Amino acid sequence: MCVMRRGVLASLLLLACPLASAAERGFYFGAGVNHSEIDEAARGPFHTLDLDETAWKAIAGMRPFDFLAAELTYMDLGNEHGSFEARAEATAVSASVMGLFALPLVDVYGKAGIARWEIDSFGGVECAEPGDLCLLIAQYPRSDSGSDVLYGAGAQLKLKRLAVRLEYETFDIDDTDGAELYTLGVTWTF
Repeated sequence: MCVMRRGVLASLLLLACPLASAAERGFYFGAGVNHSEIDEAARGPFHTLDLDETAWKAIAGMRPFDFLAAELTYMDLGNEHGSFEARAEATAVSASVMGLFALPLVDVYGKAGIARWEIDSFGGVECAEPGDLCLLIAQYPRSDSGSDVLYGAGAQLKLKRLAVRLEYETFDIDDTDGAELYTLGVTWTF
């Protein structure tokens, strides 16, 4: 029985080999679902709001060599609403260079680049006493943007022109603990 299972597994791997070829070079486009975490994205006088959201990412890149790629991404980092009307939303655009180690079925990569981020937040209002008419004690609106170094790592499964990737990226955002993104995405090489 064990020999039969190994034979079936070997047959399936042989059938998958034509799908897993060398890395496709050229222009690629893709999209992904990302989970972003930004601590202290909005602040009020007595509370903070953390951005912990699932959002999306658009990817465009060029892979001229098996070991090197350049990539542009647009990242929706999500939006969050909290107590006392506190809210925050963030986006980023990045340009990065990727160093890839190509294996038969998988590429493992590291990336470094620049992220241009924008965050809009409002710390909300506080009430003098619960149940009473709320008085506007403090507002902390914030619309800020900046650029910072982005770095990350990931792996992608190659299926001819289609690649399925899992990656981690991080960069700093002023007055927060920074942004961390975990992305599951797909790309298609033309």
